[in-house]
Amino acid sequence: MEVMWGMQRLMHRLVPWEKSEPPKEDRVPMSQGPQMLLSHHGFHVKPEMINEEIVVAALALFKYDAAKKEEYPALRRIGRFLKDVSSIDCKNWCALKLATAFKIICTHEIGDSDEMLSKDLQLKLLEDADGYKDLIDRPHCMTTYRRLVSTHRVCTQSMGILASLVKKAKAHEADLYSRRMKARAALRSLFGTSLKRSLWWVRGVSVRATRRRRRRRL
Repeated sequence: MEVMWGMQRLMHRLVPWEKSEPPKEDRVPMSQGPQMLLSHHGFHVKPEMINEEIVVAALALFKYDAAKKEEYPALRRIGRFLKDVSSIDCKNWCALKLATAFKIICTHEIGDSDEMLSKDLQLKLLEDADGYKDLIDRPHCMTTYRRLVSTHRVCTQSMGILASLVKKAKAHEADLYSRRMKARAALRSLFGTSLKRSLWWVRGVSVRATRRRRRRRL
C-alpha cells in the first residue's frame, strides 16, 4: 500500500503523460509510512502535510536506514575481531562506525571522514592492521564502507532539505488553519443573529407540532 502511494505521488515523473492524482481520501492513510520514517528522524508532521517534495527528500533517509539494516549483521560478526586483536569494545557501535574502523584497517590510512573514531582508536587500528590480514574480506569491507558513507552523505544533505520543507509545510498548514478560523468568524458575524432566530423558529415549530400530536392521541 505504501509503495503504491509513493508511485502515485511520483507518477508524473515516472510517466510524464499521466496527470491523475491519488484520491484525497487515500492520501492520509497511505502517507502514514512516510510519516513514521520522518518521525524516526525527528521530523514530526501530520500525514496530510506530506507532499511530493518531502517524499523525494525522505527517500534518502529510507535508503540509508535500509543500508544500515542490511550491512549491520555482517559488520557485527567481524566486529568481534576488534576485541580479539585490538582489545577494542565495539558493542554499542553503529554500522557506519564499524565500517569506518575496518576501512582504516584495510587501507592503512586515516582520512578526514574518520572523525567519528577518536585519535587514539585510529592509531590503535593502524598499529594492529596487519593482525587482521587473514580475518576479514578486505574488498567486501571497502564495498560496505563506500555504500554506508555514500548513503549517509546523501541522508545528511536531505536532512537539511527536509528541515526546510517541513517548516514550509507547517507554515502552510498554520496559514490554512488561520484562514478557516477567520472565515468561520466572519460567517458567525454575518449570519449569527439570523441563524439564531432561525433555530428558535425551528424549535418552536417542532414543539407546537409535538403538542398537536399529543392532543390528537388524547
